[in-house]
Order: sequence, then structure tokens, then C-alpha cells
Amino acid sequence: MAKYVFLLIVFLLAQPVAAQEIAWDRVMGASPGKLTSAQKTRATEALRSIHNYYGCSRTVADCLKTDPKCETARRLAGFIVRLAAFDRSVTEIKAAVLERSRSVHPLKTHRIATKNDHCIGDPAVAKVAVVVFGDVLCPFCAQIIPMLHRLVKARGSSLSLCFKHFPTTVHEQLGVQASEAMVAAALQGKGWEFLLAAYPRRREMSEKKLVELARDLRLDLVRFEKDRSSRAVRRLVAGDKREGLALGIAGTPQVYVNGKEWLGRKDEVEFADRLDEELMLKNGGN
Repeated sequence: MAKYVFLLIVFLLAQPVAAQEIAWDRVMGASPGKLTSAQKTRATEALRSIHNYYGCSRTVADCLKTDPKCETARRLAGFIVRLAAFDRSVTEIKAAVLERSRSVHPLKTHRIATKNDHCIGDPAVAKVAVVVFGDVLCPFCAQIIPMLHRLVKARGSSLSLCFKHFPTTVHEQLGVQASEAMVAAALQGKGWEFLLAAYPRRREMSEKKLVELARDLRLDLVRFEKDRSSRAVRRLVAGDKREGLALGIAGTPQVYVNGKEWLGRKDEVEFADRLDEELMLKNGGN
């Protein structure tokens, strides 16, 4: 009998550690069951070797098992599973986690002034204040900023979203004119409406189309024309651009969450997770 017990122990020790030992049911924001065998193996290795960056200080795998109340570990596990599903290597996953940790807990946060007429929600009272530097004609902004707008609005008064102008040289003077037109629309309470309506039309945008857009939004066109050519509006756009350059922004869109520069993937799942994580932190979670 002792011989069989000994052989059984040797057999078990010789087997690779089963992936099922990870507390997969505590993973947040991902579906481990959809991973292939190879993907699950990479996710398991990453979970066992990467340390949680807030709250529980052990590896993510250990935190999932021993500290089920640590939401950071559950979210980070979901992030790792999502990366594994994209066939990222363990090395790539570790680099992405480091980038995420720097987004959530950076060495430095930035104080960014905002104007209420460029905001959805009130950044003075919101627990999570998002600021995006963007270009009215930027194709990447056209994909990401409406998505951010939707995510923030869905989360109610706890979040706000403010737009800062960063017209790039790619669109030459028309980009500046588009920003000035948005400011003029904002002075009539329709800045975001102008921006969101401009993005689908950006490929055909022209001086004439800016005016047509203002007309479609039923703006006071006399006031619109006066405002967009005013010195105050031009100063506002130029001031935003200078502020962005001082922050080191090289392209658009650039996003800040409570003054923390976003460094990760700019897709809906990751943005939603980042916003919810920041809200969790502001509510005293870990």
C-alpha cells in the first residue's frame, strides 16, 4: 500500500500544475472559459508571476484565492485574460500590466483647467473627471471620443467628460477653424452637439460645411460667425493647444482620468474598465 501511495505522490508531483487551480470564477470583465488551452496556459503563468499593484500585494493568482474582496486583483485578472485572448505572450502581458499600473497609480497627476461649456457633467463635483485633448477632424478622435461620451453619460453624475482643443497640423488651418467653430457652438450651449455631429462629416469638412453644421444645429448664425472669428475664441483654442504641448502631447486623442494620463489600449472595454476602476478607488475600494 505504501508503495502505491509513494508512486501516486511521484505521479502527482510530475504533473504540470492544473490551470483550474486559478480562481477563475473571481475574474472580472473577461471570460476565461473562452480561452484556448494555449491561451489559458499563458494567462495562468501571467497570473502566477505578476504582482497585484494595489490592495492585496501578492501575485494576482494568490490575491484571487486569498483576498476575494480585492477588486483590483479581480480587474487585473480580467485584463490579463483579455490580453491572453489576443494571443499576447507573457512578456507582452507583463509590459501591458506595467503600463496599466502607471495609468492608474502614476508618479504624477496633472491639474487641467476646464470650461463648463466644453463638459458633459460637472468636473467640480464628479468623482471621476475625464479630460480628452482632441482634434475636430481627427479620424482616431472620431472613433474614440463619441465612445468616451457614451461611457461617461451611462455612468451618471459620478463622472464628467471635458474636451480640450488640440488641432493638429495634419489638417492645416481647417483644423483650427473647426475648433473655433466648436467653441462658437459651445457659447450657444451646443459644443458637444457640434463635435459629435462633425465627426461623421469630417471627410467632407470645409469652411462651408462648418456653417451648414451650425445651421443644422439651429444656432444663431450671426452670433456664430461673430464668435468664431473673435479674439477670445482664438485665444481659447490656442491656449488649449499650448497646454497640451506643455503636457507633452504629440497626437490625438489624449485622455486623462482624474489628471492621470491614459497609457493603455484605446478601446471600449479597456476604457470602461479604467473608468470603473477609478470610480472604485474614489469610493474607497481596493
